[in-house]
Amino acid sequence: MSKENDIPPGPASVGEAALRAVCEATTEGILLADDKGRVELFSPAAQILFGYTEEEIVGRSVDLLIPVSLRAAHRRHLTMYRQPTVGERTPAMTREVPGLRKDGSEIPLRVSLGRFFFEGRPHFVAVIQDVTEDRRATDEINYLARHDVLTGLLNRSAFEQRLGDLLADEGPAEMRYALLLIDVDQFRLVNDSCGPEAGDALLRQLAMLIRARLRHADTLARLGADEFGVIFCDAEAQEVDRTAEALLRTIRSFLFTWDTRGFDITVSVGLAQFSAGADTLQTALSTARLACRQAKDAGGDRLQRYTTGDRDLVRRHGEMHRAAEIAAAVDENRFRLYAQPILPLQSGHACAHQEVLVRMCGATGESLAPDAFLPAAERYVLMPIVDRWIVTRLFATCGPAIHEWATGTRPRADFLYSVNLSGQSLGDEGFLRFLLRQFSDHGVPFDAICFEITETAAVANLDAARATMRELKGRGCSIALDDFGSGLSSFRYLKALPLDYLKIDGNLVRDITRDHKDHAMVSAINQLGHAMGLKTIAEWVEHGDTAEELRRIGVDFAQGYAFGEPRLLDSEPPALAVLA
Repeated sequence: MSKENDIPPGPASVGEAALRAVCEATTEGILLADDKGRVELFSPAAQILFGYTEEEIVGRSVDLLIPVSLRAAHRRHLTMYRQPTVGERTPAMTREVPGLRKDGSEIPLRVSLGRFFFEGRPHFVAVIQDVTEDRRATDEINYLARHDVLTGLLNRSAFEQRLGDLLADEGPAEMRYALLLIDVDQFRLVNDSCGPEAGDALLRQLAMLIRARLRHADTLARLGADEFGVIFCDAEAQEVDRTAEALLRTIRSFLFTWDTRGFDITVSVGLAQFSAGADTLQTALSTARLACRQAKDAGGDRLQRYTTGDRDLVRRHGEMHRAAEIAAAVDENRFRLYAQPILPLQSGHACAHQEVLVRMCGATGESLAPDAFLPAAERYVLMPIVDRWIVTRLFATCGPAIHEWATGTRPRADFLYSVNLSGQSLGDEGFLRFLLRQFSDHGVPFDAICFEITETAAVANLDAARATMRELKGRGCSIALDDFGSGLSSFRYLKALPLDYLKIDGNLVRDITRDHKDHAMVSAINQLGHAMGLKTIAEWVEHGDTAEELRRIGVDFAQGYAFGEPRLLDSEPPALAVLA
């Protein structure tokens, strides 16, 4: 008798009854065949799988179960596999192959094939699984990985892969592409007023409208909540422009209805041209996004083409790169705190205090003034991160100076440090909790800190600003309204805010000795502040004669280079000049 291989001996040695019991118990099909490829055993599960009865298949060639196109290859493999030279111990082989049912339909199978020797001849056993559901699940997973569930369009990942492949393609040099980013102007209004089901319905309808305006070769995807992207391949610039303009008109004339409400829908569209081999994925996306943002900021319902000579787009492009630098600077602790003195102009006032300012160290070590990076931080909603860094750093670094001030061992001012808060932080629901936790963690007394909020930020977030101001003021902080005179200067909201200080915008202060209009406005703001029980602070005081005129007008405090430039704030506040 030959040596045994990896599969136990056949039916005669293990008992035919036991073998049949195993075949009937398993849900996987089992087939035994001899060295000629003739079926010897066909389990009940295999009969269900292929549609043949045991009587119909036993004694016949397994070719009946194999698609015609694969039968020749199957015979070659069978010939090789039954040769003794293959080796006496042959591990089972598992492959996924199609099978042929009695009705002529094909079915995906996973077949594990093993060989054993019986009475000196090789025999074969196949364990067969139907993988239709596995294939369906895999296909569904692959589909979901590349498509947006709501609209059925490609998702951002698949879109960017497609765009990257086009850019990397070494095709004809004259091949041109265009990228269109489409932002829905009224999506939030629909979503917030009618609910997410209405928002979903709007997106599905817009996807169909956009698709209907595109060529079959164009790629459309949903990139975000209310953003779509289109890639035009091998299209003339004029053709792309016509398509984009037609798309605007189509959506402009579209009335979205939900229940009894109707919404006129418009979109903001950014268009950028690019070439394979000459542009990167990031460049193409950022330029189109800049153009889309400009269209949005200009009021929406318009197409903005990206051109390299557009000053506003160039500036925005710089801000985008600056935003990335800001995020890196936060992670790498590359901000520095400075303080500038705020001094009393009138006798009887408390001692001087200081405003905390921030500068950023560039990647190469250069110091960047606030004007060089704060606009980008505001545009890309990074101010809450910067504000958190400032508060955390100030409280951790200047704790000893704050406690010394609080215990009365240094002359007592109304407060010690003035800290700016952005409108974005005021609108951040978690920011107030963060502030209160910082006061508690570092043991900083509330009355040591004054928070400055700009006029425009307070108006833009009036309810949130008022709530945050009242909470902080109720705990002992001082509150200053910054840059008053640069924005709306409305008496109505001024009455509604719980303020202690009114800071007069430096653009009005700087030339009061030469410009009678500025002088009159500063005097009026000062009188208004005093009438409302507020103390006034003049900014940008650069000369002694300006300071003297402010003193004569009755302004309470002054801040500017006439009294001291911002100095690095470490563990101790900078030495304060005293106005003679």
